[in-house]
Amino acid sequence: ESKKWHVIPVFLIPSFVFWTGGMYKDGFVFLFMMVVVWQFFQLLNKNDRKGTRILYLAVAFAGIFLLRNYIALLLLPSLLCWGLNMRWPRHAAWTFVIIYLIGSMAILFGSQLHAGLDFPSFIAERQQAFLALPANTKLPVPAIEPTAVGMIRYLPIAMRIGFAEPVLWDLPGLRYLVFSIELLFLLFLAALALYKRPQLTVNQHSYLFFALFFTASVWLCLGYMAPITGAIVRYRVICLPILASALMCTALIRQNK
Repeated sequence: ESKKWHVIPVFLIPSFVFWTGGMYKDGFVFLFMMVVVWQFFQLLNKNDRKGTRILYLAVAFAGIFLLRNYIALLLLPSLLCWGLNMRWPRHAAWTFVIIYLIGSMAILFGSQLHAGLDFPSFIAERQQAFLALPANTKLPVPAIEPTAVGMIRYLPIAMRIGFAEPVLWDLPGLRYLVFSIELLFLLFLAALALYKRPQLTVNQHSYLFFALFFTASVWLCLGYMAPITGAIVRYRVICLPILASALMCTALIRQNK
């Protein structure tokens, strides 16, 4: 009943249409992402052509890594949780929470195990690289201290940037109004889905959690690294159809009488 609603998020989200409608990396990253998601879904639900599906998945994943390596890395825990959730659906929330807590600890304290796993320093360097760009929509943020404590202190700022920019009452320009409305629309869908709380199948439940956690991880990562409103709007778009379609279909599922 709700399959047709997948079309709306893909074709009517202005920022997504703009940034994936030209010869930008974003469109190719989204294409590769959808190949990964579809082939992974098929692997979980069908037993035929597994070798071919794994090959397609591997090629698409390599494409993502070449274009946006951080997206490829953030996909891994999301897909792992999705697979585990299909195996043990009764513990879906705990599966995602535990895996992401372990991942967060690895990011914060990985340098204690190996110098090459100093993620706080890498993130701090990326922030400074963005701040050095000649952009008109830079946000006034402090420099990230490249330590676990510094990352935790910066978390509220990263959440505000990644999840809320551009805010409706402090727009850097009138053209950013539509991007703020997009976020309000997502918030409305989330509230509607939470209010209705329909009975979901295992596949629906797994995809919803995948969409929520993957989107949250990407947007939080952007909140740390890209303190520029224009950059946030652009790099956030690849997650918009994934999240919007999951929330919309959840909110519009008809309960069985």
